[in-house]
Amino acid sequence: INEPESFEGYTLYVQGAVRLIDHDGRLVREWGRGVLAKLLDNGNLLTSGNKEIDADGNVVWEYRYPQHHDLIKMPNGNVLFLSRVSIPREEAIALGANPDSISCPSLSEPRVIEVRPTGPADGEIVWEWSALDHLIQDFDPDKPNYGAVADHPELIDVNFNLILGECVANRWLDWPHSTHWTTTPTWTRL
Repeated sequence: INEPESFEGYTLYVQGAVRLIDHDGRLVREWGRGVLAKLLDNGNLLTSGNKEIDADGNVVWEYRYPQHHDLIKMPNGNVLFLSRVSIPREEAIALGANPDSISCPSLSEPRVIEVRPTGPADGEIVWEWSALDHLIQDFDPDKPNYGAVADHPELIDVNFNLILGECVANRWLDWPHSTHWTTTPTWTRL
């Protein structure tokens, strides 16, 4: 829709392929298939799988680490992304999870990772946030992180969402599910 109150510039459209369209809806550029893509100031894409892709579709940077849902390129050039790793059921129980609520062999643990690119296929983790470092539970007083959950809104209840969760591919429980950061849209002119 090209109305007087519409933003000028380009729109990045991701559904199947990644497409850049102009103000009149004409295709400006198309990249291959994608699930998540963000247009960077230099005209490259930052895409799922921790990849930066140039206008010709060449991967100019990639960092192999499990990435989950969202990522952003920070003003300092580092990439910040959501990740999740699997922790065994026994480890969750040792942290105070109610064993009767865990029907899966493992749980997914959310993490936030900041990586400084150091080469075309490499990077250095410069900061990491792990959900396991911010837990509380009121199930087992003999386990760590025991306390009144309601008194600690800054912490994650290790038993939150366990009973409601389902095993993904009969392997792990998606607890607690992290999705996307809310960001202000940015408009880039090429």
